[in-house]
Amino acid sequence: MIKYSRYVPPSDAEENRTSDFVTHGDMYGGMDEYFAHDDSGKAIAMAKISHDPGHTSTPITIYDHDKDGDSLIAERQRAHDTDVDERSSWYEGLTRPAKEGEQLVLFGVHHRPARSEVHELYARNNMSGKTAAMNLIGMADIASTTGKHLKPSNSLSLHSRALVSKLNKYGAISDEDMPSKIQDNDFSFNYAENKLNRYPRNNQIQYQDLNARIPHARARIRGVLGKPTRELGPQFTQMQFEGFE
Repeated sequence: MIKYSRYVPPSDAEENRTSDFVTHGDMYGGMDEYFAHDDSGKAIAMAKISHDPGHTSTPITIYDHDKDGDSLIAERQRAHDTDVDERSSWYEGLTRPAKEGEQLVLFGVHHRPARSEVHELYARNNMSGKTAAMNLIGMADIASTTGKHLKPSNSLSLHSRALVSKLNKYGAISDEDMPSKIQDNDFSFNYAENKLNRYPRNNQIQYQDLNARIPHARARIRGVLGKPTRELGPQFTQMQFEGFE
C-alpha cells in the first residue's frame, strides 16, 4: 500500500503549525513537501509546494534627478503605472507621468495576492509514480490556505508543460494563472529518479499521514479530467472542501 504523507519540519513546532492547513507564520511564506512511498519505503512521487503570503507596496516618494534626492509622488503630477514588470516602474514608485485628464495619485500601489504554487513535482516513470504525483497535487490543493487552487510554476519540463497545458484546457488552471513566461528546465524522468532516491521513508523523521485524503484527491483529479466522481460516503461528509465535494 502506498503511504501518502507530508514531511513535518522542525520549524512547524516553532510556528505552532500542526498541519499543512495552518498558514506558515513566516511573513515570507514557506514550503510543504508531500511524498508517496511504496511498501519498501522507496519514494515514488514528491511534490514541493511554495506558499507566498502576498504583499502590498505603497511607495510615496520617487527619486528626483533635479533635486538629487527623493520627492513626494503627490507633488509630481503622476498616475498609477500598471506595468509592474518593468524595472523603471519600480524605480519610479510604481507611477508614471500623468497624461492630460488622468487622475493623479498620492502614492504608488502594487498588490501581490497570496498564492500557493507547485514549486517542484517528481514521479517515477511508471503508472504508480505518475498516479501518485497527481494524488499529491490533489492533496496539496485541498490544504491550500489562500482560498484558491494551486498555481503552476513557470519552470517546467516538457512532460510537465504538456500536463499544465492539458489542465488549462480542462479549466483546472485558469488562463490568468497560466505562467506568462515558461522556462524549460530540461528535467527528465532520470533526473526525477535520482531526486526521489534521496528520500527513502525514514522512521526517525516525522510525517503527517495523508492517506485519509486519497478519496478527495482522486475525486478532484477525476473532476478535472471530466470523469465521473464516485460518492465519497458518509465518513467524509464533515470534510467539505471547495472543488472536492
